[in-house]
Formats: sequence, structure tokens, C-alpha cells
Amino acid sequence: MIALCHSELSEALEEVRKGREIYKNYYSEDGKLEGVPSELADVVIRILDICGYYNINLQQAIIEKTNSIKRENLSMVNSSNSFKNPT
Repeated sequence: MIALCHSELSEALEEVRKGREIYKNYYSEDGKLEGVPSELADVVIRILDICGYYNINLQQAIIEKTNSIKRENLSMVNSSNSFKNPT
């Protein structure tokens, strides 16, 4: 299932490599919705499918991750301040 997310991200990258505008969708000749926004939507849909299948509380995971990142950033700032010359 995770490989499907990777596949959708690869399709978004391919759109960028083709020179498509990153913020626009378009329809292919066969009527399929294409573009980076469409591929990113596919990634989110896949992620939500995985969370539903495995009963993952994504909202809680995002909150926990955000708080963890804040703590890590604060720790890095505090540790970088300790190396400054106090003069």
C-alpha cells in the first residue's frame, strides 16, 4: 500500500519534469484528470485508505508529530545558542 503512495508521488514528479505548471490540473486526450494537484490528491486518498484499513488515527499522529518537531527545533535552537561566544 505504501508503494502505491510512492507511485503517485512519482507521477507528480513526472508532471513537473514534463514542464507542467505545478498548481494546475488538465485533462489528457482520453479525458483523464492529470497534473500535480491531481496526483497529490491521489497520494492523500491512498494515505487515508491506509489509515482506514489499519485504524490509524491520522489526526492524532499529525498532532504528535507536529509537537515532536517543535520540541526538536527548540532543542536545536537551545543547543546552538550554547555554542555561541559569550563576549
